[in-house]
Amino acid sequence: AIKGAVKAKGLPISTLIREPAVQLTDEQYAEIQKLLAE
Repeated sequence: AIKGAVKAKGLPISTLIREPAVQLTDEQYAEIQKLLAE
């Protein structure tokens, strides 16, 4: 989720994030965008 949020912001992904790289679904991406918009 954190990695997706960083990606959604268009920022480089930090190497400190050790989550597996997964493909976000459109629904998950929309949720991240909603959180970032607040």
